[in-house]
Amino acid sequence: MLTLPFWTSGFVKMFAFNEGVAEMAHTGLEPPIIFNILTIATQLIGSALIITGGRSWIGAGSLGIFTALTILLVHRS
Repeated sequence: MLTLPFWTSGFVKMFAFNEGVAEMAHTGLEPPIIFNILTIATQLIGSALIITGGRSWIGAGSLGIFTALTILLVHRS
């Protein structure tokens, strides 16, 4: 359940790829396609590592860094 926000966001960005790219462009992340792909990969791989127990510390660390960068880059005032 702790990884739910990450893997649902990853799947939404993957299946609605153009909307994810538009979201990245709206927040000023360039190139938006690359940022969308990296976001999807980070969220899904990090979540999978935690859920399967294989190298869960890497998954938790990557999602923690992802969250910190999201706060700094996207949710800035």
